[in-house]
Amino acid sequence: MSPYLWLGVWFVMLAASLAAHEAGHVLVGRLYGWGYAGFTMELTGPKVLMGHSSPDRKDWNLGRVALAGPLATLVVCAAFIGLAYLPIEYAWIFGSLA
Repeated sequence: MSPYLWLGVWFVMLAASLAAHEAGHVLVGRLYGWGYAGFTMELTGPKVLMGHSSPDRKDWNLGRVALAGPLATLVVCAAFIGLAYLPIEYAWIFGSLA
């Protein structure tokens, strides 16, 4: 395959990694009753707009929602490390994403 095609694969996988990170926040937030208001892409990166309607902060589980994104990124990173060991010419691209 062409090196330019692999560059495209790299960008798609990078976007998938960012999407997995934000989806981790959304999934755990929805589990704890957070409302999902949308998704924005800013210069600093993607952002998920969420909020909780409960006035009691102990219902928010803010730490768990905040930790869900990096944990989802670690899962994707483990997948990239596994793909880096494939016996193909440009497998190092997956290692660079990890």
